[in-house]
Amino acid sequence: MKTKIFILVVAVFVLSYGALQAQTNLERFRNIQVDNTAKLLGPVTLGSTLDLNGGELTLDADADTSLTADTDDQIDFEVGGSDEWVMTADQFDATNGQIVNIGAAGTDFSTEGALTTAAGITTTTGGVTITAGALVLGQQSETVAAAFVITPTSPYVLMTSAAEVTSSTATGIITTTATAGQVLVLLNGNASDVLNLDGTGGTVECKANIAMGAGDTVTLIYESTDAVWYCLSNRDNS
Repeated sequence: MKTKIFILVVAVFVLSYGALQAQTNLERFRNIQVDNTAKLLGPVTLGSTLDLNGGELTLDADADTSLTADTDDQIDFEVGGSDEWVMTADQFDATNGQIVNIGAAGTDFSTEGALTTAAGITTTTGGVTITAGALVLGQQSETVAAAFVITPTSPYVLMTSAAEVTSSTATGIITTTATAGQVLVLLNGNASDVLNLDGTGGTVECKANIAMGAGDTVTLIYESTDAVWYCLSNRDNS
């Protein structure tokens, strides 16, 4: 009789322990639902690491904001259904959006590299102050011929020719649509040949035509109401 009672007690203990372990395991995994993807239904504490293996980590309720690393050594930040930010080892790109605010007033963004943008930098207050280094204008090199026109893609255009030539007088000599206040510098890079600019109307207004000798510069500013480039200066360096 005692043996039967002992066996019964052991059986109850084993069953109780098994049920306790099952409940513990259930408690541990009750917030994880797994089908084709893993879905967290509540807080989950990880004892080690979580390996997504290039998969997507969805963050919001409608599943259009996420983190993905399906490209090696790259993190894509999806917001509202589009990849807005891309991070690699030494670069952070705003691919579809804009950076509206960075830091507070007086924040020091000194780095060893450079800040590069695809669509320019706009300051609403304060302007731009260069405390060290230099202001460098991007250079565009153009070989011009008779009746030439200029389509600037950089703020500084170095012009050369095989002989003395004159710009077009039938059409505007600068074809690019610009922004009000945009500045353009033209330089005659010839050793001796003169470049003659139509400066009496059309898209350039300098009050008179300009004969640019070797090394001469013309600096223009764009006025959007008239859609005209006006002369700021005409420097004779020859």
